[in-house]
Amino acid sequence: MYVQSELILTDEVYYNTLGEQLTIERIKEVLDAQKKYVWIGYVLVPLMIVIQAFLITLCLNVGVILLDWKITFRKMYGMVIKSSIIFLLYKLVIIFVLLMVDLDKVEDMMKADKFSLLSLLGQNSVPKWMYYPFQTVNVFEIIFVVLLGYGISYLKDEVKPKIGFVLSTYGVGLLFWVLFVVFIMINIGI
Repeated sequence: MYVQSELILTDEVYYNTLGEQLTIERIKEVLDAQKKYVWIGYVLVPLMIVIQAFLITLCLNVGVILLDWKITFRKMYGMVIKSSIIFLLYKLVIIFVLLMVDLDKVEDMMKADKFSLLSLLGQNSVPKWMYYPFQTVNVFEIIFVVLLGYGISYLKDEVKPKIGFVLSTYGVGLLFWVLFVVFIMINIGI
């Protein structure tokens, strides 16, 4: 977040993005307020990671309970946290790409994501309200599902990865989340 706010999303990028909609004075006010409260974002990131891992573990735990497997919530939560490292790698790759690209507007950030279905199809061929679902389907999400599958099989002392189990538990939870986000986006007019 620090690299993104200091080196990528510079004041110039915000002026280019908001220049047609707001006055220079208003943009300066917005940037000053953003800099004043940037620490909130730094605090929220770890909290959001903990919550996300908890919700993923909850989805997996529903399947574990239904199948009567003897895996504790604590062990699954640890496995989810370890598997989530792939998203850190994803963010690092995106930051690296953004540092290499000449960013003019905030919307240009989407061009850095070369790993999703959205980049494969192209933004122009997809309505804006479908950006999030097509961004969610990406190489790193697939790797995450595979890591979770291997993690569950490790916790069950089995060799075969439980990718089908992960898709039917975490995948369903993710589907509901994506549908919720799309519903919100449509209702706010995106």
